[in-house]
Amino acid sequence: MKFLVTGSAGLIGSQIVKDLVQQNHTVYSCYHDKKPLQGIPTPLDLSDEHQIIQTLHETKPDRIIHLAAMTGVDLCETEKELATIINTKATETLAKQAAKINAFFLYVSTDYVFDVISGMKKEDDTTNPLGFYGKSKLAGELTLN
Repeated sequence: MKFLVTGSAGLIGSQIVKDLVQQNHTVYSCYHDKKPLQGIPTPLDLSDEHQIIQTLHETKPDRIIHLAAMTGVDLCETEKELATIINTKATETLAKQAAKINAFFLYVSTDYVFDVISGMKKEDDTTNPLGFYGKSKLAGELTLN
């Protein structure tokens, strides 16, 4: 099976890629700055919609695991347009393209889509992001509906 993993150089992404490679899957390890150690290193700029589309059509993955995001909470507050492009628009583009190539799409969001005021949350709790990072990730989730 062919997988495409965004955020493959990150903590979670690198472990997922490692596990998939050990199971003899073909893994396109997408990255922006830091080249991943395993899988097939695949440059991907999530702010470039054309590159996203081109990469998916060239690799034709069966499964897409979308882990990448603009995660700097403070940076998201000052660079709201870029955060929206990366965390919302890129997620929407990946999901739409996944549907076009008949690939399963898995999106990993964040607990920042909830407020942290009232303690631990469950997946079906009401969202209430307090900062722009959480708002942009929630907007990404909502594009999947």
